[in-house]
Amino acid sequence: MSRTRCGAAVVLLLLGTLRIHAAEAQPATQPLQAVLDRIHRLAADDDWRKEGVPDEQIEAWLDRLVLSIAKAADFPELKLPVRLADVRPTDLAPGRRISQALVVGQNIKQSGLRLTNSVILADGNVELSDVEGCVIIARGGVQLQGSRYSVIVSGVLVAIQGSDGQGDAANGSIIVSRRWAALKQAYGSLIWAPEGLSLDRTQRRFVIHLGAAGRDFGDSKTVQVPDLPVESLAAHPLSQAVQVAGIVRADSTWVPRPIDPRFMVRDRSAAEHMGIVFRHAGRRYVAELARPIVDQAGQPVEALHDWQVTLITESLAILSNATTDVAVRLPGSP
Repeated sequence: MSRTRCGAAVVLLLLGTLRIHAAEAQPATQPLQAVLDRIHRLAADDDWRKEGVPDEQIEAWLDRLVLSIAKAADFPELKLPVRLADVRPTDLAPGRRISQALVVGQNIKQSGLRLTNSVILADGNVELSDVEGCVIIARGGVQLQGSRYSVIVSGVLVAIQGSDGQGDAANGSIIVSRRWAALKQAYGSLIWAPEGLSLDRTQRRFVIHLGAAGRDFGDSKTVQVPDLPVESLAAHPLSQAVQVAGIVRADSTWVPRPIDPRFMVRDRSAAEHMGIVFRHAGRRYVAELARPIVDQAGQPVEALHDWQVTLITESLAILSNATTDVAVRLPGSP
């Protein structure tokens, strides 16, 4: 399939073979925050289990997102991989392949699961193993082992510990984060991460409106998406006030700073990280996953009483309260 616009043929190959289908997109004006607010309301009760999510607001925003990228990339065939009408309320279970599932909740976590043609809406973080042809929207972070031709949207961070797409660059996903994205390998991915992108290896990757202008990740292209329906956000004060000194691990040790080469974060599985040690307002504190933040004497820290560490990836930790998620860098991260 030859194309005359959008630059080099490698871009045309990687976009032209993306396996995505849906009805024609319709414009929507609301920002991502309005969608996250809607998900917050949906996650507050179990009505979605009985009624599903016949939600025009969320789907219209998704259509607008994909349409804006399709226009900028000169790829009119680009569509959503799955629609809300195609999925049904489902409970996730490990060790299974689940298709056409709808899951709404706060922090959604399930390992050892292959999820296809499904929709995940989280008022918090999403941690899953392998997704294919899915739509994921999370207020916090999204951490996956692998993904293919999906639409993955996060308010803070998308981290893929393996590959997005496969070796022929035909199965890349749309990855949109208001803050950061970190991938091991990308094949045909379309990525928007204005505060930073960490990528160990790229092969025929296509970058959408990369925040680090002019940075070269190899075999990739960059285009501007002027009408992307994702608003910019001011940095939260906590992102500067918290300075991570180390990582609490499952073996009860923590990795100090400066980093000993034997303990580089990128050489460790994020699944082994149990918390962080950090400095705040001149004092050192310990924050374990999903636990109150305490001082060295084990006493709760009043200034941080409503915050918890909710997700730790290989490069960032996410601190969350009831309405806000803040990403802070880990020692040794790029």
